[in-house]
Amino acid sequence: MSESIEIASLQREPVEGIRISVNDDAWPSLRFNNIAPNVTSAEERDEFIPGRGDLRISLTSACNLRCSYCHNEGQQAPWLQAKTSAMLGNIEKLLEIAGRHGVKSVKFSGGDPGVYPGFFMLMDAIALWRERYPGIRKWGICTNGGPFLAPKKFEALAASRLDNISIGIDSVEPGEPSKPSSPVGVSGKTLVDEFVVPLLRQWNGRSIKFDSVFTGDKQRVLNVIRAARSLGINVSVLEINGVMGTVHAKRSKFLELITETAQEYRLQPRLSLSGPGLRKLPQDAFAGFPDR
Repeated sequence: MSESIEIASLQREPVEGIRISVNDDAWPSLRFNNIAPNVTSAEERDEFIPGRGDLRISLTSACNLRCSYCHNEGQQAPWLQAKTSAMLGNIEKLLEIAGRHGVKSVKFSGGDPGVYPGFFMLMDAIALWRERYPGIRKWGICTNGGPFLAPKKFEALAASRLDNISIGIDSVEPGEPSKPSSPVGVSGKTLVDEFVVPLLRQWNGRSIKFDSVFTGDKQRVLNVIRAARSLGINVSVLEINGVMGTVHAKRSKFLELITETAQEYRLQPRLSLSGPGLRKLPQDAFAGFPDR
């Protein structure tokens, strides 16, 4: 028997519908596993869902920025397409199915979750979902942070039952936007002072991490890392490389960044792959730092 998520109108949430169909009986005992396909038999692979039990849910295609390297979860850049958003009822149905198949972590993305039309309803719903799906232990969002300079959205985020957040910041240079590749936005210093620091005060014990995209300026990224570490925040650095059909020759400078960061913080430099077009300094590259 297949389970189909149909779209119905939802009051107070002016969003477009998405249809998702899942044949639930086809995989009665799926498990998540990180074993590479070439070291497992075909029969064994049929029993596993690739990955670590992490589910990313793109809430909306809308975003307040226009970063030149935007991947928008594999879709067209947000400003090139009609804005679409997921409905809460569909998200809940997806969580129900995912929870039965071993999902342990949910990350809400976009676009940017901060401009999701149902943001306030989502924050309320997460508290209920945590009780309803106890097997999903981690609940987070990734955002550029800009929408949360609005007091009401900041208060809703701070009071939510989310336990982790990844904030995209590429620059904290004086007078420079937090995302220099976007023609719109606020300065990185403003974002840190008016969003990150207040959130740190209210999110004691919860995880806050910076995601910084390396586009060739080593000093810029090093200063983001330094700003994060001065606040006790971890950082992931992603190398731009071929995103949105554009080739970027930044590898040698990225390797220099890894070496210089490792030297400054007395770390063992490591490199990992992270999806098409992006390479990153993994979280354990900063192994000396506590995982907040």
